[in-house]
Amino acid sequence: MPLHGHTVLLTGASSGIGSQLALEIARRKPKTLVLTARRKQLLSTLAAEVKKECPDVECEVVVGDLGKPGGAKTLYEDCTKKGLDITALALCAGIAKAGEFASWPAEEYETMTAINLSSTFVLCRSVLPTMLERRRGKILFVASQTAYAPVPLFAAYAATKAAVLSFAEALDAEVGHRGVGIAVVTPGGVASGGNFDATAGMNVTKLGLGLFGGRILVPYPYERSEDVARAAAHALDRAGDLPRLWPSPVQFTSSITGALTSFRGVLPRWLFARLQGYVMAPGIPKSKGGSGEDTS
Repeated sequence: MPLHGHTVLLTGASSGIGSQLALEIARRKPKTLVLTARRKQLLSTLAAEVKKECPDVECEVVVGDLGKPGGAKTLYEDCTKKGLDITALALCAGIAKAGEFASWPAEEYETMTAINLSSTFVLCRSVLPTMLERRRGKILFVASQTAYAPVPLFAAYAATKAAVLSFAEALDAEVGHRGVGIAVVTPGGVASGGNFDATAGMNVTKLGLGLFGGRILVPYPYERSEDVARAAAHALDRAGDLPRLWPSPVQFTSSITGALTSFRGVLPRWLFARLQGYVMAPGIPKSKGGSGEDTS
């Protein structure tokens, strides 16, 4: 059941993985690609790029802020008002806050939870009834490697992604046999070129296991956003295929992330959490509890 003929709503489309994912989805020839994020100018520029590369794909821009109260509900209503019948959903919107948990205001965590988690529930609840009635639909969740174990200095973000992964797997068990394809990708650190790192207050390229005066001995194997986007688009394209060779809806974005997931299963969670803290610290400023350089 490829994406051909679908109307795909992509959240978090303005930069980073989201903008790359928009192009990858468009290359798979859906009927319509609906781009949404907060920044209209970036969305308009991306829509023009999509139309130039894939002129047969209709591309719509719907500006929305998933971090505001009722933002996800408003977004879906705006799509409905435009006559957009969403048959596939790609949930890529996400923000993070890196550093010691107490170093960020509580309001930042409320916004992060709304974008990363609450909007996921609301948008899925909005599209699922029609998908189930038609026995046709696809939903892609962009989770994270942080979903698999506790991550000091990234505690709240990792918790939201763990919830997203759990929700996606449960939803797959509920609706995967009823015509709705569920796919999940769990990328690791991504050098996206977007504003994710800046918003989070970290530098993903500095992550790694450091010893002896702070020198990084084992750098974190971060991924390229275009590679993650390609894997995510493929997962969405194939979601709902029967028979599914792999019983889990989770698709790894690289062999490295697959290996890391297996490695996590070997160590006790408490030990892996402490190792994660050492890996995170070099990419986070000292002012936020890390060991990296302060840039402010």
